[in-house]
Amino acid sequence: DQAVFFYRDHKWVITWSLVAGVGNHIVSVGSVVLMGKALGVGLPTLDYFVIIPIVNILTAAPIAPNGGGRGEAIYQHLFGRYGPYCLPGIANASEVMGTRGVALSVLYRLHLILWSLLGGVLVLLEKDKVTKADLEREQALEDEEDRVDPPRGGE
Repeated sequence: DQAVFFYRDHKWVITWSLVAGVGNHIVSVGSVVLMGKALGVGLPTLDYFVIIPIVNILTAAPIAPNGGGRGEAIYQHLFGRYGPYCLPGIANASEVMGTRGVALSVLYRLHLILWSLLGGVLVLLEKDKVTKADLEREQALEDEEDRVDPPRGGE
């Protein structure tokens, strides 16, 4: 509840956070689109923007590391459902698209793991780490500013 009370007067932070979140999803799906195009999956671009968010939601619960196994099964199932529509005239289109979905899922997860490892290395090498004392000092400064110049209701 403290976060709600803190951010209710910071509408720009909430707005920019929502914009950044939407941007993050567009970039995330866009990377899967590019990988799918490189692999020749054959799914129309806009369909990725339907399937990938569903996969991300269904794999969000941390049952296995990085959603491994379950994510591949969901990719296989959803891509397999689209198979007959994306590959007309092919008898086993559902199986073909399901297999392509698994390949895409594995590639995407490797992509995420590699970027995460790079980020981990950068965090380990970081010299200017923010401490709890730094955060408390910053909060005290904000509290002092709010006491001196209280926020107005419409901002």
